[in-house]
Amino acid sequence: MYVRNLMSQPVITATTDTGAGLALQLMREKIIRRLPIVDNEGRLVGIVNDRSLLRLLAEPRRHRSDPLPTVGRVMSAPVFTVTPDLPLEEAASLMADKRVGALLVVEDEKPIGILTDRDLYRVFFDLLGGRDPGLRVTLRAPANVDILADVAIAVSNAGGALRSFGSVTHQDETLMVLKVKYINEDELRMLLRDFPVEIESVRQA
Repeated sequence: MYVRNLMSQPVITATTDTGAGLALQLMREKIIRRLPIVDNEGRLVGIVNDRSLLRLLAEPRRHRSDPLPTVGRVMSAPVFTVTPDLPLEEAASLMADKRVGALLVVEDEKPIGILTDRDLYRVFFDLLGGRDPGLRVTLRAPANVDILADVAIAVSNAGGALRSFGSVTHQDETLMVLKVKYINEDELRMLLRDFPVEIESVRQA
């Protein structure tokens, strides 16, 4: 899966001289938390979030003649960007490493989409079969043991189906989460006895 498959588009943008109040109103109308900032040529120059705008608007103006605050005062730059053909796992790794909640997707320096942490939560939820009812089983296994294919075959031979799978390896251990359908918990526990795994939990989900 690539960034283009998950990014939100089209992108709502503002320019550096857009009033902070107008930008915040736009974000509320479009139900977004981040607003990319572009120059007069449409090229990405920064990004601003709703909290920064709220803090800016809360600042008292010394004189009525003072100019209204603009998004250029509080935008963050440079912006972390990716291309639409970047694998999704690489984009997720970049967000985690840089501790950012969004990446702008660009072509020719112009924003064409945005990928947020909420988008990644959604795909993670789907990959774990969150929308598909069944037995959710969490297993622990040695990191050097590759058993997924064998487990899938065993589940199938028992009349079940492996609907989703996810795993995380830490040091010498792998934590696996499977979603299984069409067999009951007792049958599942019985067939897993043949594998070098520890069953941490089994529940209907």
